[in-house]
Amino acid sequence: MLQALFKQKLGRAIQEGIFHGIEDTLTSSVVGLLQYLPDALFWKVLRGSCGASLASLPEDVGPIQGVHFWERMDATGTYNSQSVEPDVWIETDLYNIIIEAKRSDSSSDNAQSTYQWFNEIVALNNSTKGETDKELVFLAIGGNDTLRDLIFDVNGKEYIIHTASWFDLLGAVSKNRETLTNNPAETNLVRILEDVIKAMQYHGIFYTIWLNSITVEPIDMDANHYLRESWSFDNTGFLNNMHFTSIKLESLSDIWTTR
Repeated sequence: MLQALFKQKLGRAIQEGIFHGIEDTLTSSVVGLLQYLPDALFWKVLRGSCGASLASLPEDVGPIQGVHFWERMDATGTYNSQSVEPDVWIETDLYNIIIEAKRSDSSSDNAQSTYQWFNEIVALNNSTKGETDKELVFLAIGGNDTLRDLIFDVNGKEYIIHTASWFDLLGAVSKNRETLTNNPAETNLVRILEDVIKAMQYHGIFYTIWLNSITVEPIDMDANHYLRESWSFDNTGFLNNMHFTSIKLESLSDIWTTR
């Protein structure tokens, strides 16, 4: 959130004294916290947001040199007349990384814009003249119709747009949090990741564990016996107040029978 404050991006988020999470506060809250992680873990989490695009992303981007939020870049050759401001620009030893973020994963009301992609790639090239050895990694988080790589042409050169989702990013944060222990060497990382989770929940993004992803453990015992054991009570007096005269526990297809 500090980066949104520093860059004067909070105006639209506060209406009549009430805070409303917007794209800029979400970006600042999440990426602004993730940048305090060790470089490798920071990139591991960002990389995990890409889902189907994961295989085409580098596993290692090298040491991070700088993380810039809404950096004003030279707009020469773009659709803008003054400057271009990528949401996040990350400089590493090996790559330049741009993050273009939208408020939610839905593309119906906040879709990613090819005009913005074009502007930001051209502006980055304007700002990094001479760095021909660094490749561009472009992450488009939220607002996508697909979560697969897109090939995007800019002035005759092809770039890969790695489409990502906030849901997958939250999943990556949660899974990495689960791998950490509570020993003193990792408690600071735990605090950061847990705050990221809270920030995303505050912006309406929650991590869901789908039923089809849960491992099923078979029960090796007679079903009727298991049910009878599970439905035993020390005090059955409460049954006297129920509106039936008897209960028969016979099978899975006929658990409750009243008469």
